[in-house]
Amino acid sequence: MNRTVFSSWGYKPPNIYAISMPLPDAPRLPLSGGAIANMSLDSFIKNLETDVKKQKGHYYAYVMEADQDEADTYTLQTWEVYTSPESCYQALVVLYYAPINPYLTYKKHMGEHWAQEYLDELAVVTN
Repeated sequence: MNRTVFSSWGYKPPNIYAISMPLPDAPRLPLSGGAIANMSLDSFIKNLETDVKKQKGHYYAYVMEADQDEADTYTLQTWEVYTSPESCYQALVVLYYAPINPYLTYKKHMGEHWAQEYLDELAVVTN
């Protein structure tokens, strides 16, 4: 167990530590979200499944310090669960998100050039 992290939690770390990340093929922007939870891993996963089904809670994440408009909105696509006997958490959960409109996300946050690159790549894939 990492004693520094463990003591930083006042020796009472949460069971679950979740972080929000864009999918590897999505625009790499810092996202809101993530969570800590003192529930079982099974309960946490069931809550994620419910959020996806009902499109609420952890289903949405937003680009940090942005307007939360369409260009800033990401939705939960999948997650990975990591466990280790050396961790102070029962599990680390990585929540993977994709933008609802990648073109607008690229255009707003990275500029017209990258938005066009996205469209060009999309055209190659679909042809």
